[in-house]
Amino acid sequence: MEDNAFPWSLDRVEALILSLYGSKTPEDIATNQALLADFQSLPQAWILARELLQRPDEKVRFFGALTIIIKLNRERYVGKARRPSYRLAYSRRSTSLSEENAKELLVHLTEWYLDSFQTSDSSLVPRKLSSALATYFVHFHHLWPNHVRHLIACLLSQRYHDPCNLNVPDEISALLGSFESNKLRAVLWVITSVLEDVTKIDLNTVNK
Repeated sequence: MEDNAFPWSLDRVEALILSLYGSKTPEDIATNQALLADFQSLPQAWILARELLQRPDEKVRFFGALTIIIKLNRERYVGKARRPSYRLAYSRRSTSLSEENAKELLVHLTEWYLDSFQTSDSSLVPRKLSSALATYFVHFHHLWPNHVRHLIACLLSQRYHDPCNLNVPDEISALLGSFESNKLRAVLWVITSVLEDVTKIDLNTVNK
């Protein structure tokens, strides 16, 4: 097996992702899947997932969104203790997200979701990002109040709004009557994913 101690780079991760879809032997695929799983367990995965979501290949962007979901499910909320940006929030002691980190992540997740409908040829990446937003809500719902209303406002205006200070402009409210089917679908994907995630978890363990 390839030495996983070798420094991870964007090119290395992307090559491993694409190798899963190539003419590799089952043994090679299993090896590369194990390497990618190891990568996703590392703090550095926060940074590279962001870069993967900006790559042109949909399969690579899908893996970037999947990595965000895995990291969210593994992280622990650490209250209001200030830490560096989540892109740099890895250390030898902890990879937990602070409130500040989590708020920043919501901004990026929302922007990635909005962009995915413009840059994707299929629903592969948008659907996975809708799952990432749902996972975020399950773990950080206290930081995303009125999440459905907030998401609608962002989709209508095509930009991010502060969910804790959401004063929807009159022009956005006027557009609600002509809410396009693709935007409605984008909202329903997130709602459906939230409901699916909630059925899988023990609510007593959330944010402990």
